[in-house]
Amino acid sequence: VEKEEEEEEEGQNNDNNPSEITVLDETNNVHVYTDSIAVIPNGISIDDAISTASAALCGVHCGLSEKGRKTVILGGGDYACFTAKALSDGLGMDVNLVTTRPMSLKDTPLNPLRGSKVNAMSPSIIKEDDDEEIGFSEALGQFDTCIDTLGDEAKMSRVRTVQDGIDRFCGNVGVAAKLAQQNQCKRYISTMTKSQQFVLKEGILFAREPVLDYQKKVEKDKELIAMVGSSSYKGDTNDNGSNYQMLPPPRNYGNTLDALFKKRIIYPTDKNENGGHGNKKVFVRGCSFPDYTEIKVWPQDSTDGAAVRFGFPGIQELTLEARMDTMMGAFDKNRQKQSPNGSGVATDTNSADQNKAPKKKKKQQNPFIIEIESLSDITEEIRNTKKDAVLFVSAPYCRLCRAIGPLYNRMARISNEELNSDVQFAKAVTGTSKAMKQLTFTLQIDSVPTFLLFREGERFGEPFGVTKLPSVKLNRAIECLKTGKEWDPEIMNIDEGGAKMRTKI
Repeated sequence: VEKEEEEEEEGQNNDNNPSEITVLDETNNVHVYTDSIAVIPNGISIDDAISTASAALCGVHCGLSEKGRKTVILGGGDYACFTAKALSDGLGMDVNLVTTRPMSLKDTPLNPLRGSKVNAMSPSIIKEDDDEEIGFSEALGQFDTCIDTLGDEAKMSRVRTVQDGIDRFCGNVGVAAKLAQQNQCKRYISTMTKSQQFVLKEGILFAREPVLDYQKKVEKDKELIAMVGSSSYKGDTNDNGSNYQMLPPPRNYGNTLDALFKKRIIYPTDKNENGGHGNKKVFVRGCSFPDYTEIKVWPQDSTDGAAVRFGFPGIQELTLEARMDTMMGAFDKNRQKQSPNGSGVATDTNSADQNKAPKKKKKQQNPFIIEIESLSDITEEIRNTKKDAVLFVSAPYCRLCRAIGPLYNRMARISNEELNSDVQFAKAVTGTSKAMKQLTFTLQIDSVPTFLLFREGERFGEPFGVTKLPSVKLNRAIECLKTGKEWDPEIMNIDEGGAKMRTKI
């Protein structure tokens, strides 16, 4: 496997560091970098060598981590296991493979990772000290690289500019930013192919025909084939009329392949839906239908109806941040337009209040629960109405909050329909907006789930945490509220267990 350099570039490099240049063919003046050469040993076919070079470029070579740093691979299919063994056994990396496939998690002869140094684990881990279920990213702590063979959580397929691709790859935006923040992860790499995208979009039953059509189209692209055979190919352009961009292999790639060949870590050429690649000018990486099954059985978290795989840090928080940023940006622009002096700040508060349009009452998702989004909502819905109320403060990234949420809804419904209680139930979902930060700071709330009571519109007692419903602590507090008794400080001392399960905000 070799790469020919432009004459001007090779001349410059030859002058600066002649030890990096190897002469392959002196007659035809063929020079290559020594680190771009990989020798194919006996017993490995040329087709399998090319297949391995194609498979290793994205997942293996781009996924190389610093020595002593962990690498995380998501998925348990053929390609994921090849990447894991290549990085671990072939290149000496500390590799953790996260999968739902039972065979990859058991010590049996059918385990494709048996005998390797790869550490296989489930997406969800049970902590030994308090039986709390946590995701793989929290369980593993710091890691250098995340290689995703099943999906594209960073939405790399939407990249339209080089800078956008760099940002999504290096952790400047999106899910990669969350991985960088929580796990010091420097790179998020999705190895998803075009064929895999067809499978995820169409499903197993209807994807095969689009996949085969796509692969045949690429293999028969005349302009692409002409570029492959062209001696003037520069490797960084698709101006020849082809729909596909050809990229030169990176530096030191020959060394990476050489290490894999010596350890006989090969990705065979026969793992393609459109048949083997023998005698074909163009190699097309295919897809794996079992990978589709794995991503469907992977534990899911859900925000606003959009499911994401369990284990990634702060995905729900990330969605909320993006939505809040958009809302706050529109709000600031609107204020700028309405400001009399153009500065975004009204010069006369009373005048601004009088001219301001009345706040549109938001549509409640649950008829038994009032949604609180700011301190002004508490004033409008609770203080001004002088009602007795229970406020449940949660966070979209808190698993315990999501677990007791439906039980709180049921509690509110029973109180209203069956007990005919006058106690109002409300809920606030914390986020990154200024309004919600102000709310949690004012109410002195630093963890969720948290409950706070109001008597006749005024704050009653102290905020307290609850780890389960029904709750003795919450029932005792509501009883004091309804019967007119004074707040009982002993409520705060009731221990229901699971205090470590609450989430800091």
